[in-house]
Amino acid sequence: MVATATASILMTGIYGVFVSQQRIRTGQQLAVEMQQNLRSTLSLLQAEIRLAGFDPSWTGAGGHGRDETRLFDGIDNDCDDLTDQPADMDEDRDLAGIVKAGAHRIQIRLDRDGNADFCGSSELVEFGFSGSADRNRDGIADAGVARFSRGFKDRALNQPVSEDLQAAAFAYAFDWNGAAGSPDGDIDTDEAGIIWAYDADGDGKLDTALDTDKNGIIDRADDTNGDGVLNDRPLAHPAPLGSIRAVKVWLLGRTRSPVHGHASAGARVVGSRILVPDDGDRHRRMLLTGIVVCRNLGLR
Repeated sequence: MVATATASILMTGIYGVFVSQQRIRTGQQLAVEMQQNLRSTLSLLQAEIRLAGFDPSWTGAGGHGRDETRLFDGIDNDCDDLTDQPADMDEDRDLAGIVKAGAHRIQIRLDRDGNADFCGSSELVEFGFSGSADRNRDGIADAGVARFSRGFKDRALNQPVSEDLQAAAFAYAFDWNGAAGSPDGDIDTDEAGIIWAYDADGDGKLDTALDTDKNGIIDRADDTNGDGVLNDRPLAHPAPLGSIRAVKVWLLGRTRSPVHGHASAGARVVGSRILVPDDGDRHRRMLLTGIVVCRNLGLR
């Protein structure tokens, strides 16, 4: 009886250690999976965004940081069966560069094959959550997490590039002398550093800055009314998208399953949004940020 009881106690202890180690191992695997997912996504975004404005056959002198000679080069650059001004009513689509600079979506145009147009299936690229994953377009997955996707040309965001992403955001540094109405060769700054802004109304101009209190840090202090959204700071001189020189990216990942014993706490600022985990949330999270300097913008 004593031997049986002793063996039972030993087996219980061994099993307890096994379960504990198994939970630790599972938690570590989930965390590593999340980290690899985020890093590969950021790496892809950096590689693609860096190509914005790539146009190897361009010649001539344009302005405002984009290839404006494409507006009168006699080529239907965007393949809409209209060529140049004034007949081409959407002639702005004939330009390479960043063509959408939203807070939670970005769209770029480039000439991958060097044939002087942007009609190829991979020459207009967009990144963001799909409409079904983020119906209110706030950059936060409606279901908690979702696939972060890429879309080509005018197709929907239908190519997943990341799993289990909770939130994503973009902001843009630019070179624009508002008084002169042209670039001056320097990234725009205020008293605290680089101004990071985005196009809030989709009119093709950067109009809203993120650092509301101008202290050089995009953080919770920029949400002065506590609604989870950084307060808008309108730019005195909205800047055209052709003045963009760099892009900042935020990616917030979450483990696909809860982690035993983990209590998620602390707010994360993802672009213009502040995310606070619910009480009892057991998922691990990781916020990854990066800055992409756009090599092909500002060269004209």
